Amino acid sequence: MKPTASHGALYGGAPPPGIPTEPVIINACLSGNVPTKETSPHLPVSVDEIVNDAIAVLDSGASILHIHARAPDAAIIVGTIPWCGWSDGNPTRARALAYSDWIRAEADARGLAVADLWAVTVDRPDGISAPKQPSAFPPKYQGDTFHPNDVGHARIAETFYQTYVEHYANNATGNAK
Repeated sequence: MKPTASHGALYGGAPPPGIPTEPVIINACLSGNVPTKETSPHLPVSVDEIVNDAIAVLDSGASILHIHARAPDAAIIVGTIPWCGWSDGNPTRARALAYSDWIRAEADARGLAVADLWAVTVDRPDGISAPKQPSAFPPKYQGDTFHPNDVGHARIAETFYQTYVEHYANNATGNAK
């Protein structure tokens, strides 16, 4: 395929005028919310397929990945926004708190468990990545003073796990207690 101005940045060319050249976040959706194996034979649905595709997209540069699970009795846990180094008075900090309040209210209205990621990360700079700080997740990642480092990811993972144990561990329906 011959690169065009509209996607030149993806293929090594200069981006079109007015398109920022800063790094971007690539969010890869492995499963989509509509496709099935019948409509797309390459759709990952088994655990092994999803894991293999997840590794491939992270190795290719994706920053975030998500799936649309097809398990009607799955235990759903919603996470608030984690603190990303914003100081008091920063408008982004205020927006993150407002979004987290909205997430809690919407999850509560739907009977979903909430992992309070803000509470376990706020004002804890040891969980924020530093420039050039290597990380095991995602592969080849270097810190940027914004995203969690391995300590921050561990706190987030532990919070999701504890939320699961508190709300779902002994509840076969998949709904929060």
